[in-house]
Amino acid sequence: MQTIHELEVDRGILASSRNEVYGCIFGRDSLITGLNLLSVYEKNRDPYFLGLVKKIIVNLAELQGKVVNLESGEEPGKCIHEYRPEGHEHLTKHPTDPWYVYPDNIMRNYDSVDSTPLFLMTIHRYFELSGDIETIEKLMPNIRAALTWVTDHGDSNGDGLIDYRFHPDRKYGGLKTQSWMDSQESVFHEDGAMPEYPIAPLEVQAYAYNALRAWSDYFNSRDIETSAVLASRADSLKKCFNNTFVIKTRSGVSLAFAIDGTMRPLTSARSSMAHVFWAARKESDAYDCILDSEHHAAALPGGQVLR
Repeated sequence: MQTIHELEVDRGILASSRNEVYGCIFGRDSLITGLNLLSVYEKNRDPYFLGLVKKIIVNLAELQGKVVNLESGEEPGKCIHEYRPEGHEHLTKHPTDPWYVYPDNIMRNYDSVDSTPLFLMTIHRYFELSGDIETIEKLMPNIRAALTWVTDHGDSNGDGLIDYRFHPDRKYGGLKTQSWMDSQESVFHEDGAMPEYPIAPLEVQAYAYNALRAWSDYFNSRDIETSAVLASRADSLKKCFNNTFVIKTRSGVSLAFAIDGTMRPLTSARSSMAHVFWAARKESDAYDCILDSEHHAAALPGGQVLR
């Protein structure tokens, strides 16, 4: 609790101590922390946790992308990656690869492909546990914008998967690798060949599937047309995922950790595989995730099933 209080700020929660290099708002980190805080709230019902998560999602909604800006990665509906109102000179004044700073001298960077589906997951989970329909209604334009980003902007090459690329016309620096394992050295083929962009990370497909299913359920009794569109997109994403990411082996199945722009899988073992099950949604007495149920026993240790 002391650590949480030390990291809490007006805009939510910092990724690390104020005096450290990551002592600022990160979309991905804030949202994963928010989901963990909601898990704690589910157990102890301390309203403090709900209040902090509300602060996180409301302020990330304010920072949500509104226009296309190649230099920062901003796109309409996209959740921010990194927000630095000050202390950004090590990035924006870099001698060889400076990052973009907006005219108000604030650094807003949107080089994150996973923060938008995590934003949608966190808001929906907050609503499930709080019943706070007033906040959901206020955030509905942001929710719809984020869903549009997932269904339209998130798939840059039309192959059915959520992906990222570093735009070739971009003049300012930023993240070339835009998933949670964001070092450039983490993206490679086992034979040493350089992957071609765009890159579709494994875990992002699982987050997006969760978000599409969750909001399809939400709209089912409120906006049947939107619900049907989201359900259809979830179905097509799941089908595409199982056709491209599942690698059958003699001992069962493995999962590619990403698919590159030529539809070639990147196959080294990553903890991203576990995110597929972490992002499962409970429906009635079972769990649903992007991986077809026929593969669960082969993918989980000891032939388990997802419960």
